[in-house]
Amino acid sequence: MTEPRDFDAILREEEKREADARMKSKFAALWAEAKAAFRSDVGLVIELANEVHRVIEFERDSTARSERARKASALGVAARAARKAERDAAEG
Repeated sequence: MTEPRDFDAILREEEKREADARMKSKFAALWAEAKAAFRSDVGLVIELANEVHRVIEFERDSTARSERARKASALGVAARAARKAERDAAEG
């Protein structure tokens, strides 16, 4: 038998649905204008696609830099731990 759903979860889902509906109605006219611009201006579509590509590359590079920094930090921690273990072994 399944447990009853959590009341707070139900409220969160309802609030999200309401927020999504407000957002959709708020920006409906803007989206209509954007769709019309996309249909009529090929150059705009190409420019936006190039910008999206630049953003994706930036995020990919940023993620790679963060990963390299995490690895370097982990290596530094491991090296310090190894030196400490050597000192402790030499002392004890």
